[in-house]
This record gives sequence, C-alpha cells and structure tokens, in this order.
Amino acid sequence: MSKNINFLFSLLIGLITVSVTLILFFLGHGDKSTLDWASLVFILIAELALFLGIIIFTLQPSSSGQTIMRTGIISVLFMYWLFTLVIGLFRNVFIDYTNIFYMINSAVIGLVAITSALIYRVSLSTKD
Repeated sequence: MSKNINFLFSLLIGLITVSVTLILFFLGHGDKSTLDWASLVFILIAELALFLGIIIFTLQPSSSGQTIMRTGIISVLFMYWLFTLVIGLFRNVFIDYTNIFYMINSAVIGLVAITSALIYRVSLSTKD
C-alpha cells in the first residue's frame, strides 16, 4: 500500500478511537468528578501519542535501524495506552488518593519517554 493510504487509515483509526472515547465518557454517569476528567485527559494523551507515533512512522522510509525503532516505540506507546485505559477504568480506587493517581500517570509518561529515547538510541547504533 502507498504511504498516503497508510496515513489515511492510521488517521481514520485514531479519529475513531478518540471519538469513541469521548462518546463513552459523555454517555457515562451524569456527575463527573475531577478524577473522571483527569482520567479522560490522560487517556486522550495516550491515544494521541499512540496514533501520532503510528502516523509519523508510516510516513518515514524504513531501514533496519528504523524497523527496530518503529516496532519498539509503537509497542511502548501501545502498552502505555493499555495501561492508561486500565488505570482509567479503575480510577475509583484512587478517589481518596487523587495525588497518587496523578503521580502514577505522570511517572508512566516519564517511563514511556525514557524507554522511547533508549529505543531510539539503540536504533541509531544498528547498521543498515
């Protein structure tokens, strides 16, 4: 497939995922707490990171080093998205501990950034 088709499919899937997330959030129970809104923001950040990463990597040419980087970073972003979804589903556990909820999500964002940077560094050292 051409890069334009891959780009359009990635963009379409990303838009559908974000739309479904927003629809499910607003169709949920009526009163939204600060924790609900914070959970939505973290989930949207994870979705945007995942799909922007996929879109960026579909537009770049592929070499052996970039294959490692592409696979590794997209896998890390996917695991981050899943973790954020799970934490978001169980946000009521943190109802009395909102600071811990924020700290966990912030720490995971940091870990994703560090892991992605390490994968990028390893991919630079591989020969084509």
